[in-house]
Amino acid sequence: MKPPQFENIYSIENLNTAWHKVSLGKSGKPSIIDFYCHLDSNLQSISKDLQNNTYLPGSYKRFLITDPKKRIISASTVRDRVVQHALMNHYEGIFDRHLIFDCYACRVGKGTHQAILRAFHFAKSSDYFLKMDVQKYFDSIDHATLKNMLLKMIKDKKAFDLFSNIIDSSKIYEEKGLPIGNLTSQFFANHYLSSFDHYFKEQSYARKYIRYMDDILVFSNSKNELKVIYDNALKYTNEKLKLNIKLPVIDTVNNGVPFLGFLVKPNGIYLQQKTKKRYKVRIANIEHKRKIGAYSDLEAGRRVESVTAHLLIARSIKFRNNVLYRHIHGV
Repeated sequence: MKPPQFENIYSIENLNTAWHKVSLGKSGKPSIIDFYCHLDSNLQSISKDLQNNTYLPGSYKRFLITDPKKRIISASTVRDRVVQHALMNHYEGIFDRHLIFDCYACRVGKGTHQAILRAFHFAKSSDYFLKMDVQKYFDSIDHATLKNMLLKMIKDKKAFDLFSNIIDSSKIYEEKGLPIGNLTSQFFANHYLSSFDHYFKEQSYARKYIRYMDDILVFSNSKNELKVIYDNALKYTNEKLKLNIKLPVIDTVNNGVPFLGFLVKPNGIYLQQKTKKRYKVRIANIEHKRKIGAYSDLEAGRRVESVTAHLLIARSIKFRNNVLYRHIHGV
């Protein structure tokens, strides 16, 4: 793949494409409306700043979410989101080609369900599994290490400087951490562990290996092999990436592999209890908003369909029907 020319990043055509991605499904938000009222001048201003290397990211609006777990989300300005999409319109493919096949987060044609199905495939031919994840992953990513990785991949100095400015735009972590909420943070975080993936696939020969962001699964017929892999992973992440891995889970596959809210067994895919609880809460919330008139019947139905679609990969029909029946009949 030929590296993009930097002038393609700040072209009005590319910025327009980026704007449409930013505004998709958000046309009613005040910040989107304000930006749209002066769209041409806003895009011209971004283009000029990028061309003159005078662009600087703005401040973040931070807020706490609790579903599925407590996290601080950093929302960037509309202007900054347009810049990030403009960059990734041209660099997404370059990031992607450095990833292994069995890396599933934030990639076209991959995703949660594909990762679960791959785990199910491996579970049917394995006795044991190793599950690892990184402690406070996004908060722990080292800026200098990340920039060194990008320097090997991004040859255009202006593009590299722009990526560096975005990395440094979150001031609260002092040279560590990426703001959850940035489009670029997803690609940075995925890329940060790519060397880890290649090390275990190509040098440690971990054939049955899956990663979804910082959730890592390795399958084997040898428990001792998995213990060695964990010890090597602990050393690699600490020395090379300045990350800390949580205590691992090493267990038999027949007991079920907890992964991305599902429980994967050789005979099928099931829901974890936390996923069932989350589904019940979401359905109850949709039904409450329908009753008070915040959602029409049609909108409520669409939202129920969307929430339910995530569960269809699992053996969950009885559970789903029971939850929906109770809300429909008020029992």
